[in-house]
Amino acid sequence: MTALSSAHPPISVCQGSANPLPSVRHANRIPPLPIPPAAQYYVRHCYARPQKRKPMNISVSRDSRLRWPWALGVLVSLGLLVHCVFAGGRTVSDPAGPLPFDATQPFKLDFGRGSGGHGLDTVAIAQDGQTSLYRLRRDFSWEHSSLRLSPEHIRAVAQAVARHGLPRLAKEYHTNVMDGTQWVLWIRQGQRQKATYFDNNFPASIRDFASELDGILRAAGYDALRWQHANSRDHEKELWNSFK
Repeated sequence: MTALSSAHPPISVCQGSANPLPSVRHANRIPPLPIPPAAQYYVRHCYARPQKRKPMNISVSRDSRLRWPWALGVLVSLGLLVHCVFAGGRTVSDPAGPLPFDATQPFKLDFGRGSGGHGLDTVAIAQDGQTSLYRLRRDFSWEHSSLRLSPEHIRAVAQAVARHGLPRLAKEYHTNVMDGTQWVLWIRQGQRQKATYFDNNFPASIRDFASELDGILRAAGYDALRWQHANSRDHEKELWNSFK
């Protein structure tokens, strides 16, 4: 029997040809699965080229580590200062005892607030209500003004003196604080007088009186005053000498 003939010659895998048959290994290979976009982004940006920490983040964390001891120190210092100022201290009694003050009788009152280093802002009230005012400016120069209290305002000041017990204050109030703030109160009535020195130790009575006095002065026209330049601190010399 004659073998069937073919128009095409037989193809051998061993001979080179334009389209050789694939090998068994390539024919059985499973094509790889596509990589999800999220995984591609991670490999491209996080794994293949890991990012360095931003210098800003490092400096912020470093600043935070350096700030908290400083902040703690400030809080402790403020707590000690508040304790020293408002939690009592050393008191020097007045040998003359309380001042027999009569709120219905004429009186003089000088009140200074500030410090021994920079000076005192002073309020000097005369018996007729004439009030002299000195205050320290931001540039450490002094200015002066004056006003006249009405009889109603004078009566309000006298009642505040009696109500807050200022005639019964001690002679001096101190704490263990260097420099800081000092106040001086000087009351005269008739032939008697009383002076009290506050050195970073301010009882509630004098603080309440100071707030009430400021309100009376504002009601009398303090905010509308015109101030003039003052040359020196002579206005406070008598006040400093009153309790010595």
